[in-house]
Amino acid sequence: MIFISKKALKTIGLSVLLIYVLLAVSIAPKYAPDAGFLEAVAIFSSSFVWYMSGIVGFIISLIAVKKIGLRNNIGKSILILGLSSICSAVGIIIWDIYIFALGIEIPYPSIADIVWFIQSILLITGTFYLSKLFASRITSKFIITGVILMAIISPILISMVGGLPEIQEANAWSTTFFDLHYTFVDTIVATMVGILLIIGRGKIFSGLAVYIIALSLLTIGDVIFALRTEAETYYVGDISDFILNMSQVLTAVSIYLISKTFIERRSDITNS
Repeated sequence: MIFISKKALKTIGLSVLLIYVLLAVSIAPKYAPDAGFLEAVAIFSSSFVWYMSGIVGFIISLIAVKKIGLRNNIGKSILILGLSSICSAVGIIIWDIYIFALGIEIPYPSIADIVWFIQSILLITGTFYLSKLFASRITSKFIITGVILMAIISPILISMVGGLPEIQEANAWSTTFFDLHYTFVDTIVATMVGILLIIGRGKIFSGLAVYIIALSLLTIGDVIFALRTEAETYYVGDISDFILNMSQVLTAVSIYLISKTFIERRSDITNS
């Protein structure tokens, strides 16, 4: 059973392709005026994939929730992850406006970071509800393991991004806040990956596997971005952008696969 018909998927696919072609031809040259046409299209394409992945992930979550409902943990998880997905897309749209419309090379911190702050809370919350699928495996021993994982991962990530930030100016509080926030979130996400692998052992279905990969790429992309920004070697279209882009795409795919799995299971139960 496919909860979104093949005809609907085809229509969505063709619509997205048409929008992309029109925007790539008309906007891409203005999107990166200092680059050649093909380079401008490549930069625009990366952002466009991020935008559409977030939008599509959110739309899929709304369709899925109508069939699954919100009275169960999986329904709550899918909706919250969908909201996280659209927040990620909104954040990158704002980020691109700063870069390409306002000419700010690295807009950090900015309004985009406020949106991503909300997105990270939604991501962690959605993953928490998803982990409740394995509630019977969550014991005191498991909680201790999670604490140990965070204790191990935290110093590693902090050292990788150059240590904890220091407040040097009164107006640097926002930078310090987001530096701490991203490091803390990366620690939590990396820990959640380990937790899902531990409690899901033997029961990791395709959607969950894709989601675990998406979370892993999110952490890796964030760390690389932090390292390259610190070294002043980051540029638009950087490898960190590609990795974070793939994380966004795989998150949308995982929302679809997880939804499909549980809608099929519900259908099987109803028809039995």
